[in-house]
Amino acid sequence: MEKRILVVDDAPSIRMLVRFSLTKAGYLVDEACDGREAFIRLEEQPFPDLVVTDLHMPVMNGLELIKRVRSHGKCRFIPIIIFTNPQEPEKRREARHAGASAWIEKPFKPEALQKIIRRFIGVPGV
Repeated sequence: MEKRILVVDDAPSIRMLVRFSLTKAGYLVDEACDGREAFIRLEEQPFPDLVVTDLHMPVMNGLELIKRVRSHGKCRFIPIIIFTNPQEPEKRREARHAGASAWIEKPFKPEALQKIIRRFIGVPGV
C-alpha cells in the first residue's frame, strides 16, 4: 500500500529536499507552500497519511494549520511532524499543545526525518 505525505514549507529548496528524500524512500509526496494551500489539499481525496510542516510561513503558519487540522472531523487524526528551530523551544511547546505529533530540528538529516515518519506510518508498500 502506498503511503502519501504532504510536505508544507514556503521554501522551495526545503520542499525539494524533502520530496527527493521521501520519494527515494518509496513514499508518495505532495507539496504545499503555506498552511492555507495545505488545508485545501487536506480536504481533497485521497487524504495524506502524514503531514510534515514548517511553522514559519506566510498566509497561514504551521501552528494555525495544526489547529485547523485537529479541529477538522475528517483529517484530525493525521500525524503532523513539524520543522523547528533549536532556538525556539517555546514554539515547539505551542505546536505540541496544538496537536503536533513530533518535531525535527532544522537543519535535519533526511534519514532522521524518514525514521520519524516510519514511526507513525511505517514503510511504503507495507
